[in-house]
Amino acid sequence: MLACAEGRANAQVALDLGVSRETVRKWRARFLADRLEGLVDRPRSGAPRKITDEQVEALVARTLDQAPPTGDSHWSTRSMAQARACRSRPSHGSGGRSASSRTSWRPGSCRPTRSS
Repeated sequence: MLACAEGRANAQVALDLGVSRETVRKWRARFLADRLEGLVDRPRSGAPRKITDEQVEALVARTLDQAPPTGDSHWSTRSMAQARACRSRPSHGSGGRSASSRTSWRPGSCRPTRSS
């Protein structure tokens, strides 16, 4: 919106940001109609999200703060899913509570799986 406010054309803004002109048109129309409130994400079609904003934030923080438990140089979607699965896996004798409700995740606390 700032680039549009400077008088740049939709095509130039789209090129600068690497998005389509239609995307710039859509967001510009939303801003003109509803100001800042128009820029808030709207509900999407399909199944509701299964992960909360707080869980996303925790996962991003973990990938920035810790090395992947598999010894790889970077996190992959599989290693993130594995770490998340290990964290939420119930432990024996916990009365149905997940292990993560009692302890925090530690690198190496769950053996990674390898895909073939």
